Amino acid sequence: MVGDYKILENGSDLTTGYVLSEEQTAVIAHDEITEMTINNRLIRGNVRLVKLDSSTGKPLAGAEFTLYDPDGNIVGVYVSNENGEIFVEGLAYGIGYKWLETKSPAGFKLNGAEILFDITEDGVTIELSADNDRIPEIPQNPGNPKTGDTSNMALWIGLMSASVAGLILTMRRRKKTFGTR
Repeated sequence: MVGDYKILENGSDLTTGYVLSEEQTAVIAHDEITEMTINNRLIRGNVRLVKLDSSTGKPLAGAEFTLYDPDGNIVGVYVSNENGEIFVEGLAYGIGYKWLETKSPAGFKLNGAEILFDITEDGVTIELSADNDRIPEIPQNPGNPKTGDTSNMALWIGLMSASVAGLILTMRRRKKTFGTR
């Protein structure tokens, strides 16, 4: 039939992961072939990961993360900036992206938890955060380190002296006993 028609693409299993085309108008004329092109493009999204100190909530620079795609392939290795942020844009549609911390900031424990996310909407930025616990500081001893037990030193010296005195007395008594025979 001759006339103007509106064409709207319906989604299906074949269009999962793609942005559907906008509504278009087709003009059908008598005895003419009308051609239309419908273009689909992959859904693309972004992710922002913010690294924080678990006790203070302050951002941490220098955390290294590896980003894996849903098939387990490495997308890239990224390091948090001075604001504790890593921003990756243009990730293709996918369910099961994964961040894994591979190097912690200086003075912090490595956080081995996997951080999972999905890219399912076009142009959307996924906001994530991860934290690290500080490594407890060990107090430094400016002098010599303690290498032995110094508790009850007087008791030990007293027992040693008594043992030596007892040994000497025992030896003298034996000498007298053997000498009088």
